Amino acid sequence: MKNATVYIAAAAVLFMFTFAVQAQESYKDFHKYFISVKGWDAEDAEGMELNMPGMQLITSFRNYTQGDKEIVAYVMIGSNQAMAMQRAKISLESTDFSMKTKEINGFQVTHTYDKSDQSALVHVVLGKSEAKSASLMFIGESVGKGETMALAEKFDWKKIAKAAKAKL
Repeated sequence: MKNATVYIAAAAVLFMFTFAVQAQESYKDFHKYFISVKGWDAEDAEGMELNMPGMQLITSFRNYTQGDKEIVAYVMIGSNQAMAMQRAKISLESTDFSMKTKEINGFQVTHTYDKSDQSALVHVVLGKSEAKSASLMFIGESVGKGETMALAEKFDWKKIAKAAKAKL
């Protein structure tokens, strides 16, 4: 009888360890959506998952370079506290800075560009639940105003949103 208890306990620990390892690597589910883009060199996709009481954050990303230009594509899913970057609709234009939110193909998209350092952010809201939010972001450095958006539009936002919503 003692051996049966030991085997059951060992099997339970093994099952829990296997589940924990798989759960900690859920960021890998998004790597397949980081496509190769003609004219851009890309590193291998990476990511991480953070779980702690009251907060969860899954991040998956891939760096793209073209000469001095760099754009990093991110999928981020997390508790609403972790995803405070979800923005309201904004329109702002100044000499060196612009930020505009609009709807593109059914997605809320905020495009920010800083002319002084040629940096850009494209933030696509993939979905929200009561407790979690999902975003697709492209952060560009040394890029022209439309280059980050042009790269972002090459990705299949609908497929990425579907995968992200499964984790909300």
